[in-house]
Amino acid sequence: MEFFSLAKIAEFIVPPGNLAFLAIFAALVLPFTRFRRTGRLLGVIVALAAAAVVFLPVSQWAARPLENRFPRPDFPACVDGIVVLGGGGQPYISATRGQPVYKTGEGVVVAGVELLRRYPGARLIFSGGSAAFPVRGIPETAVAKAIFDQLGVDPARVFYESRSRDTWENLVFTQAMVQPKPGETWVLVAIAEHMPRSMGIARRLDWQMLPWPTDYRTPGGDAPPVRRFEFGTNLNELDEAAHEWLGLVAYYLAGKTDALFPALNNAPPPPCLAAPRAP
Repeated sequence: MEFFSLAKIAEFIVPPGNLAFLAIFAALVLPFTRFRRTGRLLGVIVALAAAAVVFLPVSQWAARPLENRFPRPDFPACVDGIVVLGGGGQPYISATRGQPVYKTGEGVVVAGVELLRRYPGARLIFSGGSAAFPVRGIPETAVAKAIFDQLGVDPARVFYESRSRDTWENLVFTQAMVQPKPGETWVLVAIAEHMPRSMGIARRLDWQMLPWPTDYRTPGGDAPPVRRFEFGTNLNELDEAAHEWLGLVAYYLAGKTDALFPALNNAPPPPCLAAPRAP
């Protein structure tokens, strides 16, 4: 079975929300079997875990190291290209509603537009196919294109990679599309929580990029974590953080990143070379 299919199966089993559902189901069924004591113990464990999710900033603790790993740098002197990674667009809902819809990650589009305006010679590539399993025929690039059009972005400066199904394919297909030259300055725009895995992939592909994280969920600096006494919201954020930690392990074991937990290096960005080329 290919990596993408295995990853999607793991995403169904491993998230804390799904594990909690399975544990609750088992805690309800086991008391009617000879494993009733195990069922009661499991019920207590689930109740304590749920209380921790509500009353402790567990999701913030899980997400903060991911978001802090690659801080956003100062604006470079010049930029040859910008790669925006999708991940929060809702292609199916957008198509049925007749307007672009994002669940999360709108910040990547905003940051991409800001960089385009600041660097008039740069080109932007939005990479986002369909991560649905099974794959639907509507890529996320359709959502992004509608938003860029609404914002009045010059369509001649934006290009779209719509075949990818995961972050690895995002960068592999985009690199093949743009053929970056050594010494060019490329900026990688992604949701902050996804940035360690994204940068690890870029380095595995020998593509030097500047991280440009967006859509933070946790406070910066020494500010205390956000406290929300909302089980659903906290559990959803914990699921997403767990997804990233699992992704880091899986991608590293599959040889798709350069390190288990990629870290920032302080190499200065190269100078811009010639005028940008169309992909």
